[in-house]
Amino acid sequence: EADVADSIARLGPLVHTFRRMFLVSARAPSGLDDEAVHQALGEEGAPLTWAYVALASGVHISYPAHGPYPDAYDPRQRTWYRMVADADETTDLRWGTPYPDVNGLGLILPCAKALHDENGALIGVAGVELTFETVIERLLKPQQAGGEEAFLLDEGGRVIVRSTDAGLAFAEGLHGNREHDLAPFHDAEVVAAVQRGESGRAHTANGTLVVFQRL
Repeated sequence: EADVADSIARLGPLVHTFRRMFLVSARAPSGLDDEAVHQALGEEGAPLTWAYVALASGVHISYPAHGPYPDAYDPRQRTWYRMVADADETTDLRWGTPYPDVNGLGLILPCAKALHDENGALIGVAGVELTFETVIERLLKPQQAGGEEAFLLDEGGRVIVRSTDAGLAFAEGLHGNREHDLAPFHDAEVVAAVQRGESGRAHTANGTLVVFQRL
């Protein structure tokens, strides 16, 4: 228990860093008082939904505050932790496959990084998450007149999120710590181009124009 208390005390100051991250993501001006911070984050919102660090010991801190986790919650079993803790690379940020938020906010898109000590041993994982609603609202609303639908694909051409996914609901819970199943984009030519890292345009078999841009 003493080790856990010490870890929590060491992680506690990160809350201030997390808050600054959220304010920057919301493009809020610096020097806000507590009331203005509450308005900027609590009422107006920020692109980020959660920020967290989980240690290899299982100690976990997240921001902002929320209700209790299920009794069986173990951050080391969550996909955002496993996707980088089990990976070979030790330095890069990694965007992961979506999964249902444990607090019932729908599908979540994670970005995480493994933390290692000077000897290469795993210390833990740090990450942030965005809800599908945020991604759709800020990235996937068709901007051109006549645009029917927008998609965010991974490097393999699988659909991570589409603009028509707005409003998908999931109950609170662990959902087996499983990732959301992803299907490939419906046009093989576009999938092949995405896998090659290209940007461009293509016509599908039914004549629909698809424009794709590497991010």
